[in-house]
Amino acid sequence: MGRLVAPLGVLLLLLPPLSWQSGACRPAECCFQDLPSPHGNSGSGLGPRDLSCYRVFGGGHYECSWRYDGPREGVSHFLRCCLRPGPCCYFWAGSATRLRFSDQDGVPVLRSVMLWVESRAANWTERSPEITLRLHEWVKYERPRSATWKYLPPGWLQMAWEVPEDSTQLQFRRRGPGRAWELGDCGLQDEPGFGGGDHGDSGRSRSCLCPLEAAEAQEFQFRWRRLHWSGAPGGPWSDWSDPECVPPESFPQPAVTLELAQLGQDGRRRLLTAPEQLPEPELPEGCRGATSGAKVAYFLRVHMRSCPCQAKATRTVRLGRRKLLLSGGAYDVAVVARTSLGWGPEQMLRVPAVPAATHTGPEALTVSVGADGTALRWEARAPGVTHCVEWQPCGQDTAPNCTLLSPQDPGSAGSGTHSWSPAPGATGQDQCFRVSIFASAHPEKPTAWSTVLSSYYFGGNASVAGTPPHVWVQNYSERSAAVAWAPSPLHGCPGVLTAYAVRCAEDGGRVAEWLVSPTETQVTVRDLRPGTRYTVQVRADTAWLQGTWSPPQYFSLAPQESQVFILSVSLGSFVTILLVGTLGCLGLSRAARYLWPPLPTPCASIAVTFEDSQREQCLWPTWVDCVEEALPPETLVVEKCEGADEVPGTEPPWHSRLAAQNREPSAAEDVPRAPLLLGGLSRWPPALEAPRRGCGPGDEAAAPDSDCDHPAGS
Repeated sequence: MGRLVAPLGVLLLLLPPLSWQSGACRPAECCFQDLPSPHGNSGSGLGPRDLSCYRVFGGGHYECSWRYDGPREGVSHFLRCCLRPGPCCYFWAGSATRLRFSDQDGVPVLRSVMLWVESRAANWTERSPEITLRLHEWVKYERPRSATWKYLPPGWLQMAWEVPEDSTQLQFRRRGPGRAWELGDCGLQDEPGFGGGDHGDSGRSRSCLCPLEAAEAQEFQFRWRRLHWSGAPGGPWSDWSDPECVPPESFPQPAVTLELAQLGQDGRRRLLTAPEQLPEPELPEGCRGATSGAKVAYFLRVHMRSCPCQAKATRTVRLGRRKLLLSGGAYDVAVVARTSLGWGPEQMLRVPAVPAATHTGPEALTVSVGADGTALRWEARAPGVTHCVEWQPCGQDTAPNCTLLSPQDPGSAGSGTHSWSPAPGATGQDQCFRVSIFASAHPEKPTAWSTVLSSYYFGGNASVAGTPPHVWVQNYSERSAAVAWAPSPLHGCPGVLTAYAVRCAEDGGRVAEWLVSPTETQVTVRDLRPGTRYTVQVRADTAWLQGTWSPPQYFSLAPQESQVFILSVSLGSFVTILLVGTLGCLGLSRAARYLWPPLPTPCASIAVTFEDSQREQCLWPTWVDCVEEALPPETLVVEKCEGADEVPGTEPPWHSRLAAQNREPSAAEDVPRAPLLLGGLSRWPPALEAPRRGCGPGDEAAAPDSDCDHPAGS
């Protein structure tokens, strides 16, 4: 019986309803009575248009809508529906431009029907263009609801929805401030990165990749429509979604003034925030509401880096003129913007911890080390508060260790205690710790903590570990020396090292000690005795115990020598060098006379000169024409020059005299001769002496006092 119900229902939808035959019209159904004859067309062109009829997805009903731009007064709209071939019916819509009906209202939704709208007034009728379709197959989706956003840097935004069916086409439009709409398509939904079940469990999640603007806000709207398996449209576009307002990718950071006060007696310090005018991006028209997603909100985020074991370490408040109370621990204070895209970049400010101090008195930290571990004891300020004990090795950028002590944990007499033991298998290490203790009556609030105390503690044997690793002596002088040492390992633990002690001892003699500031690593030891051996040692002292002396370092000063002896040795060396130089110079001069004797220069001498009255002289050739030859010595004979035409009182030319000298004398000639060796010639400078004349045999008798050269032996 059930197999006949479905075919019967389909048959009833295909057959014309009974109202088509009876002619009776019921309310809200398609009436098959004839309408009055239409009046003439107004010709204004303002009649109905853009008719769209469809099945509403998931609603179980059908709907037709159109647009009308004509006069509103006295107008009535009629939706006409006709089978081809077959009868026609109409729906009266009054002045409305949207009509809803069901498959029971007389319209054959499984068959192709022709639809149009007639708008009638008192004396005119306007008609829209006709459309033909099967209403059951032409489906319109509801408009998209709010999307899920996902920011994809750089410059893209992915929006995802749960679509009604698998075959769905998505489209968007966007605009910026003061700009018109710009249409865009979301692409094929089966491509990688565009959904495919990435955003839901139903397997019908689809997404759209939209561009972001770097410096301005945008308004997005989306719509979708059904697609057939062939890719052809299966229905009209849905209505546009509500605006999706997207802030700019980057926006200016606000200028905020932060003032941090000093730590007070209550262990807290005030943080004052004073922001200037907060920047707001310009918004598109559809995003100017109070709840617009394009708006930017600024917040102040305070994160307590100290005491990381607390339940909640971060507090976020709206940015404005505020006063926050912070402890003496370390904090991160950030100004951050929040938009519909999420939290924006942070403007970070690091607040360092207040330097630890060496506490004395009732609030002092007492540390005791035993076989079971290390125990801390301090004075609690108020009962019923939670304490946080934090310790961190100095010089290490690691998260500190901490422990929360509930209000019932503190010991008797209002004191707080805490102890810890070394881990199994761990060996003791000599290192410096910063120990801080915080207290709060509301530990769930990170801005409700206060500092009880903060100090440094050196774990291990400080007496041995504090010994300077290297000691040396430098800069010796006549009666002093400088003792230097490498800084003690306690130097890096503020407040632990109080002084250095330096000891200097003579071998079998006096001993002296000096205390030096913990910031100094050198001291000068004076009044030392030359030639004496000394021993120096250094130790590092703390406030509660003395350190261990360093290994001994030995040194001695050279014996002092007499100044008179040094002066005598210096003077003797100078005199010796002077004498050796003088004697060497004289010896070289005498040796030079024998090694390099002076050579004669005969060509440059004038052997004989004659009287000026003779106007002629017997001269040697010039030195340029002389060629030195090794010839045997011969006697130089000076003769009186006489010629055939000689005039008394004159001398023959010099070439005649040379010729007479070279010829052999005859027996008949009786010429006086004066032998003269070449080596006995004297060279007289022409500029200092007048030339001398040679004297003949008759010259001496004629003029005995004349200035002439007499021959040898005369």
